[in-house]
Amino acid sequence: MQPRTQIVQVFCTYAMLDDSQWIGWRVDGELRRNMEAHLQRQPAGVQSVEQWCLFWFERWRGGEDRFARAHLIAFLYEPAYWSARFVRAGFHRQLTLTDLCQTAVANVDLVLQGFNPARGSDLKRFATRVFRNILYKALREFHEAEVCTTWSLLRKYSLKRLEEALQRQGYDERQIKSFLLACRCYKDTYVPVPPAGTRHLQPPVEQDWQRMAGLYTVRREPQLHQPAAAGQFREWLELSAKALRQMLTPENFSIGVGSTDEQGDGIELLRDPDLNPLDAAGEREEEAYRQAFRLQLRSVLVGTLAVLETPLQRVLELYYGEQLNQQEIAEQLGIKQYTVSRWMNRAKKQLATALGQWAKQKLHDSLELDVVEGMNRLLEEWLQMHFQPSDEGE
Repeated sequence: MQPRTQIVQVFCTYAMLDDSQWIGWRVDGELRRNMEAHLQRQPAGVQSVEQWCLFWFERWRGGEDRFARAHLIAFLYEPAYWSARFVRAGFHRQLTLTDLCQTAVANVDLVLQGFNPARGSDLKRFATRVFRNILYKALREFHEAEVCTTWSLLRKYSLKRLEEALQRQGYDERQIKSFLLACRCYKDTYVPVPPAGTRHLQPPVEQDWQRMAGLYTVRREPQLHQPAAAGQFREWLELSAKALRQMLTPENFSIGVGSTDEQGDGIELLRDPDLNPLDAAGEREEEAYRQAFRLQLRSVLVGTLAVLETPLQRVLELYYGEQLNQQEIAEQLGIKQYTVSRWMNRAKKQLATALGQWAKQKLHDSLELDVVEGMNRLLEEWLQMHFQPSDEGE
């Protein structure tokens, strides 16, 4: 990524990305003119990028400037990009660099709402931590959307998240209330026998559908909810799960100020043609780095996994591969549940220790808290993917 060297650029440009690389900076003409006007007035004590960042943050917090949030989004594109690159380097996923970067930027309000300059942290560093947490969560949810059955997905997510998903699909208010009530009846009624793994929950049988539809009829308020027979009840739940999957799967979208430039200069690429060959070479080098990172990570964890005691390997296989919970594993192995928990913790500790030693050697530095937390998430994601037979490569 080509650094932005001028203050105006930092607060009026958005990153242009394709699936795997940075292309250039897009200039927003309205933001540029607004920034230039403020530079001419030069507020007292505001000169550096960091000072301008705090200036726009205070104006955003005060709600007095409609441009403040857009200027901050422009500023935060760099930590969003580097966070996306950092997270993507450790995963072999379908998600592109654009997916991850735009997912981070879409949550910029979480950064601004949580930032407190009085605590001594600068916005860029704070945003990097928040963006990484957001992206790790997005990867977990994306993975769940891939591997969970319809019935597991509906149990896993709250009615509030389901309502958000249905609203995104454009359902009207009465349909949404009906779907939410149907899902509540499903959660309150359906208990599979025998219990299944949390991600491989099987569909209810006919008697379950009749019982759920009956409960729906009792709880239904005619002015708020549509009537539903057992067959339609199932269709509603399947549509609800489909809406959840679509919400959990990131899609490419653009973030802008929300206004267009009448003179047509709202879109302009800041690119130095002389840098293009170097950019291309840099991107090839970056991709080679990601591939080497994944191979080294896999080598470290697979090697450590292979030398774990057999019982430790077995509980990991049952938990992540067959999606059994700890009680189900205990029953299958004929041991106590607390023994399963102890074995899992011991196995993860040994894997995490090996990963930490490798990372410390690679980084040549002490491991800060956010790096350790990131490695724990990385380990959890790797275990999920490693024991999934349908996943190709790691």
